[in-house]
Order: sequence, then C-alpha cells, then structure tokens
Amino acid sequence: MDPENAYAFKNRANTYELMENHIQAIADYTKAIAINPEDGTFLNNRGVVYNGTGQIDLALADYNLSIEKDPTYALAYYDRGLVYEKQKQLGKAEADFRMALKLSPGYENAIKELQYMGLTP
Repeated sequence: MDPENAYAFKNRANTYELMENHIQAIADYTKAIAINPEDGTFLNNRGVVYNGTGQIDLALADYNLSIEKDPTYALAYYDRGLVYEKQKQLGKAEADFRMALKLSPGYENAIKELQYMGLTP
C-alpha cells in the first residue's frame, strides 16, 4: 500500500470498521488525516468509530473539526446531532439535523431524527 495515499488508509479503515476492529480503523483514519488533514470526511469517519466505541468527547472533537474543514458536509452535522441527541442536548441536536437537511434537502435520516424528536422537518 502506498504510504502517502490517504484514500488507501481510509478504505482499509472502512474494512477494519466493518470487521469491528476499531483500534485498527482509528489508526488508519488517523494516518489518512495526517496525510490529508484538510479532508473532513476522514475526521468524520474516525468520529463515527469513536462514537461507536463510547469515546464521545473524541467523536465530538472530530465532528467539530470535520465541520470546520468543510462547513457544507451534511453528514458531519447529522453525526454530531446524533451525539447531541444521545446526550439529551436536544436544541443542539435539532440545529444539527436541520443544518444537515438544509445542506442536503431530502436527507432521510435527518428527517427521521427530527420526526423522532417530535419535530416537523
């Protein structure tokens, strides 16, 4: 594998994630971020793994950086909204789901989360 190819590390991290090898997934996402620190998708993907392993503070940090790198990345808002919802920070969750929907009209998961919260999308 090309040690300078961030996407190769991302793809392998995706595979590790599917295999529930979270430690290796995080390591490969971290390598991808080191190679291409401006790509918010790598940060968001690592945030998803952190969230899935209960490392909420690290997940939020990655989601925030992902949004900072690419404020138009709807998935990062959605994923951060899920964390806020889990933490019962419902105002923040709603704002993130609405932003995800604004950036990606018709975003079904954001619509479903807003409806689950008893809100009109």
